[in-house]
Amino acid sequence: MPRVRGLWATGQLEGEMGGDIVAGALIIGAIGLFFFNQSVKSKRNDFLNSQGVTFDAVHNPGGCLVALSSEGKKIALQSWDNYAKPKVYPLSDIRNFTLEWRNNGAIKTDFALKFEVKDIQNPVYRVKFKNEQDAHTWIERLRMVAES
Repeated sequence: MPRVRGLWATGQLEGEMGGDIVAGALIIGAIGLFFFNQSVKSKRNDFLNSQGVTFDAVHNPGGCLVALSSEGKKIALQSWDNYAKPKVYPLSDIRNFTLEWRNNGAIKTDFALKFEVKDIQNPVYRVKFKNEQDAHTWIERLRMVAES
């Protein structure tokens, strides 16, 4: 086993027992994250199912939510930067939506759709996307549902 700084470097986790402790801690941590993730997904699904409409498309990266219902012309939003609970709006309450990103040198990173809504408590929502293409796909979905 290669030596690294920390407990291995001091000799406190030598041998198989030390490796077992680390492996056990990693497994317990992974199990905890799995169940936490399942709990978050379950709460999100319970929220969406309680709204009385079917959401055709859902994007839910950590702490954010955008879900679109073409039949009910509604959108569910939750932002990563205001920690508010998700809310459902009719599409007519969306004033504007724009694509935002940061420039990291010559590369665009940290994509988000910024939604401005008719809401005094939460007038702005930002939903993260892993890349520009996914964000543009959602922009097109929104336009198609709004125009139908």
